[in-house]
Amino acid sequence: MMMKFIAKPFVLGTLAALAIANVPAANAADISTLYSTGVDDNGAAVSGTGFADAHWTLEGGTAYVNFTGKGYPAGDWVSDTSASRWIGSTPDAGTTVSDNVGQTFTYSTTFSLTGLDASTASFAGMFAADDGVNELLLNGKFIPISAGTYNSWTDFSYAGPLFVSGENTLSFVTNNNGGGAAGLNVDFTSATAAVPEPATWAMMLVGFGMIGMTVRSRRRRNVQVTYA
Repeated sequence: MMMKFIAKPFVLGTLAALAIANVPAANAADISTLYSTGVDDNGAAVSGTGFADAHWTLEGGTAYVNFTGKGYPAGDWVSDTSASRWIGSTPDAGTTVSDNVGQTFTYSTTFSLTGLDASTASFAGMFAADDGVNELLLNGKFIPISAGTYNSWTDFSYAGPLFVSGENTLSFVTNNNGGGAAGLNVDFTSATAAVPEPATWAMMLVGFGMIGMTVRSRRRRNVQVTYA
């Protein structure tokens, strides 16, 4: 007796698709190295004034945590919070004064996406700037943003292709069009990216292995099994 069994590649293909489709969703993790202005390594607002921000720079140099909440420009600027503080070019915000109308200040911070999926990264928050923001740049590329102001908060967010694996640089280019005090306050309310679980990679390997079997099976027209 002879029995003929036809190998059907689409069966393996279907199994592969099911394996990949059932890959567990990656966990979202905080981008722990992206800090608001004027905070410590735990993300809490620092106390005191007149010292360098630990995570932000100004034109590649020192950005000072410098707003006391008393005297000029108190009453003009939004108040510091428990999660962010004003920074500027001098240890005392009251002396961060520019008479050069149109002068700009570039505040930058770096953060790492090592071990995270850069394609899933995103951040959101709010800022205040004196006098406002000209540009928001991620790795030197422009992100649309409202100019904002210094006496109220302005929301901002981004999720898109400008993130890169490894180190990233975020910059706020502010202006001091009206002269007087100048500064920036940035409060991130969220910053996340996906972290694939080990099971994710295992299921994907199973799926890709089945796809390889499918390709090989397509080279075989049939398999004959003969019984005496």
